Amino acid sequence: MNKSERKKEIIKRLEQLEKEKTVVEKPEERMTEDEVKTMVENAEGKCKTVRNDMADMAMSEQYLRTKQAMLMAKKKEQEMKIAANIAAIREDEVTKMREKVKAMQDLLASRKKKLQITEEILVEKSEEKKMMERNVEKMKRRESHAEKELLERVVFDKPPQKKK
Repeated sequence: MNKSERKKEIIKRLEQLEKEKTVVEKPEERMTEDEVKTMVENAEGKCKTVRNDMADMAMSEQYLRTKQAMLMAKKKEQEMKIAANIAAIREDEVTKMREKVKAMQDLLASRKKKLQITEEILVEKSEEKKMMERNVEKMKRRESHAEKELLERVVFDKPPQKKK
């Protein structure tokens, strides 16, 4: 089927529907005053019910929005508390680490001081040792000199030398 045939079919079908519609419709009957009042009251009642339902729906929607906003605020508040707790914990950790670093620096300083004192003591001892070695050498030289003199006196019968 092409377009023009389809259009004709549709128009034909619409005309048939209109004819059927006119056949189905009943001739208008006159309504009594009581029936009209009843009908108006029913319509007004329905309108009132619909208005109340709409107001209830609007109120419940408003309530839900408010409740949702309150829940979101509460959730944000809890997140803020958690974040504050985490920050406090990190602050404590930082404080502890600073204390540890300070203690380690103090320990290092005391060890350096001990090492310096030990080094000074070693230097002093080495100086004392040198002095003692010098004295020992001096004594050995005197001893050897005295032995030589004694041998010369004994062997060559020399008189002892006078001290100057």
